[in-house]
Amino acid sequence: MPRLEGLSGQAREDKRTVLFAEMINSVALEGGAAQANAAFAGALLGAYLGYDAIPGQMRRGLSHRGFLMRKSKLLCEFLGVIQGDTTRVEQDSGMGAVRNERQRTAMNRTIQRNKNVRLAMLRKRWGQRRENRAATRSTIYNSLKFPPKGT
Repeated sequence: MPRLEGLSGQAREDKRTVLFAEMINSVALEGGAAQANAAFAGALLGAYLGYDAIPGQMRRGLSHRGFLMRKSKLLCEFLGVIQGDTTRVEQDSGMGAVRNERQRTAMNRTIQRNKNVRLAMLRKRWGQRRENRAATRSTIYNSLKFPPKGT
C-alpha cells in the first residue's frame, strides 16, 4: 500500500480517493463471491482511509445510504469513537432498512414462507430417511435364516 504520510493537503486526499477506488475494483474483479468481497473490503478500506476517501460516485450509488449512515453513527457512538447517547435504541434496529409498515409486513410474510418451505423440505427428507431405514431393517431381518421354533 502506498504511503500517504509524505503527501500533503489535496494530493493526499486525491491519493486516498484513487487508492480506495483501485483497491475496491481489484477486489471486485477477483471473482468468486465478488459482491461480498467488495462489501467487506469497502468496509475495511472506508474505516482505514475514512469516509471522504470513498469516491463521490460510489457514495451516491449506495443503496439505503441514509440507513447505513445512521447505523454507522450509532456504532461509533456505542464504541465511544464519537460522543452520543448510547442508551437510545432505534425502532428499526431489528428489521433493517424497512420504510413503512406495509414493507415490514411483506418482509415478515416472506421470512415465514421461507421458514415453512425449509421445514417442509426437512420433514420430507426425514420421512424418506425413516422409510429407507425401515426398508433396510426388514430386508436384513428377512435375509437371516433362523431355525424353526421348537426344534
